[in-house]
Amino acid sequence: MKTTIKILIFFLIAYSNINAQEVDIRNEKISINGIEVFDCKIDVAKGWLSIYDSKTKEELIYIEESTNGTDEIYDDDYIIYKFLKQDVSVEMLGYSFWVDYIKFLLKNKVIDEKGILNDSEIELFKTIYHERITEKQKMTEASNDQQLQTEFNVMSNIKLEKCKKYKDKKKFKRLKNNIYEDLSDSEKNRYRMTISYELESNENNVYPLEDLLNKYYLYVSDFLESENDSKSNTFKLELGGELKDLKEAQAIIGKKVFNREYLDENGQVRVQLIIE
Repeated sequence: MKTTIKILIFFLIAYSNINAQEVDIRNEKISINGIEVFDCKIDVAKGWLSIYDSKTKEELIYIEESTNGTDEIYDDDYIIYKFLKQDVSVEMLGYSFWVDYIKFLLKNKVIDEKGILNDSEIELFKTIYHERITEKQKMTEASNDQQLQTEFNVMSNIKLEKCKKYKDKKKFKRLKNNIYEDLSDSEKNRYRMTISYELESNENNVYPLEDLLNKYYLYVSDFLESENDSKSNTFKLELGGELKDLKEAQAIIGKKVFNREYLDENGQVRVQLIIE
C-alpha cells in the first residue's frame, strides 16, 4: 500500500462518535475497549488483515486494501471486506487505518464489543455500502473486448391493418381503435387486432415480435398466410389478447421496435427490447 498519508474513507469522517470505541491491534490480537475479542494476522506491506475467532481459531473476516493496480492514483483505491462464513463480500472506495476498518464494523453493528458477528447486519452492511467495483471492472473489460450490437432485428413502419375476415359481422364485432371481438371465442383473450410491419431482408422474423408478445401478454392468433407475400419483407398478422392489453400494445403503432445488446451486472451479454 502507498506510504503517503492515508486518505480517510469519507463515511468514517462523517461520524464523529465512531472513535468512541477504543480499538487496538497488536501481538496478533484485536482488543475493543481493552478486552481481547479476536485473534488476527496482518500484513501491512501487502495490505490485508485476517480476523479469527479467539476460541475456535476459525477465520471470520478478511479485509484487503486494493490499489486497483494504479499505484500513483489514489482516487480508485478501495477496501474489500470478506465475511467468510456468510460468503459475503463488500467493496468500498477509499481506504483508512486498520483500526478504522474495525471501528466501522462496530459502528454498523456488524460486530459487537464481545466479538460476535451479526448475520442480519452483515447483509444490511452489504446493501448499504457494496459498490460492486470488481463487477463493474469486469463489465468494462467485457465491453472493451466485444462490440455490442446497438440495433438489430428492426421492426419499422408498424401500422394497424384491416383483415378480410372481419367483414363477417356474425363472427367479429368491431370495437374502437380497430380492435375486434371474436364472437366465437368466450375467453378473456378473445380480442383481435391486425398489424403490418417491415423487417430488413436479413433480419429475424421471430424477434422482436416474440419480445413484444411477452411484453404485452399477447399471442399470434392468425399468421394470415393468404394475405402475405412470401417474397416481401412486409409482414401482416393478427394479434390476440385481452382488450386492455391490445390497447396498450397499440403504443407501438408508428414506432420503431428493435433489439439491443447490453451487459448485465455479471458482465454477461443480454438482449433487451427497445421501442422508440
